[in-house]
Amino acid sequence: MASKISHKEDTLQCIVAILLDNMVKMGKVAVWFHIANEFVGNIFQGVLRKKKGVKKGIPDNYILLPNGQHFFIELKVENNKMSLEQEQYKKRFNNANIEVFVCRTPEEVKQVVLNFYRKDEKNCTN
Repeated sequence: MASKISHKEDTLQCIVAILLDNMVKMGKVAVWFHIANEFVGNIFQGVLRKKKGVKKGIPDNYILLPNGQHFFIELKVENNKMSLEQEQYKKRFNNANIEVFVCRTPEEVKQVVLNFYRKDEKNCTN
């Protein structure tokens, strides 16, 4: 079951990557990147990744808007919930005034980005 969920999350991430790349081309997003902190490989590779600073629980995607606003998006499929480590990082980011959104579809990702972008446009006109 876990490998099916992992495969679905990989597929969702690939679709979201295309969406965010297109939003960069449209000027709605300045920079985005996926934080590859999922476990891959053997125990020795895992230890090395940890020594290099890979942190369990960091959200999947970082998004920076043209105005400097930024936030994270954690992707989940089906009824998957955030892990304890993810909840802890979400709280830490929220305490630093950085929002973390959980999205389950590309449409939700698009809506989060556009809502942030529109909020920025309103701030510019006020």
